[in-house]
Amino acid sequence: MKKGLLFTGIFLGTIFFLLIVCRVLGIINLYNVPTSGNEPTIKLGDTFFATSLKKAEVGDFIIYKCEYGSCFFRLVGVENDTLEIRDGVLFRNGINFDKDYNLQHNYLIDIEEIKKLPENEKDYFSQKAYPALLNNKYLITSAEDRIMYKAKFPFKRKLDSIPDKFIVETFGKNWNKDNFGPIIIPVNKLFVMGDNRDNAMDSRYIGLIDKRDIKATIID
Repeated sequence: MKKGLLFTGIFLGTIFFLLIVCRVLGIINLYNVPTSGNEPTIKLGDTFFATSLKKAEVGDFIIYKCEYGSCFFRLVGVENDTLEIRDGVLFRNGINFDKDYNLQHNYLIDIEEIKKLPENEKDYFSQKAYPALLNNKYLITSAEDRIMYKAKFPFKRKLDSIPDKFIVETFGKNWNKDNFGPIIIPVNKLFVMGDNRDNAMDSRYIGLIDKRDIKATIID
């Protein structure tokens, strides 16, 4: 019994020591999520480990240097990739990138349809809704795609139709978050996007990321 406890103590102590060493050396670090920009995959308030040992690949979440210290989004494009967003769907080199992920978007739902829902479903949409209603008819709500596609009531994506002034300032093109590009990613540059596509200050707004600014890759 005592030997078992001793072994367990030594094992846990060793693991703790190795984690401390890894953090000091910057090999593994623990991060806290301060925004909702990557929901539903990574939620506000979540914590996760990231490592500098793993090479970032397209589809990974990366930590990179930014004006706020450290930022993180999903890596969606690397040098020589051609990216384009058409009606809110991201295409990488002509292939639908979004189809493999459960993302979050803004949806328009008729208020009368919301009233018909069971209380638990009604709460889900109302908690994620914007304070304002569109034309006093539609509720604008941020929701997971997989939940919306199972819905038994009519809905539609809220898509922007006019140029976004911030995106125009960054890229000099009359683009917006839902209709963007095509753009070819230059050498040593990266393009990142949040899974909460309509509520993320990602490369569409802040521009391309320098490859050398990658600090770590999030561990699944």
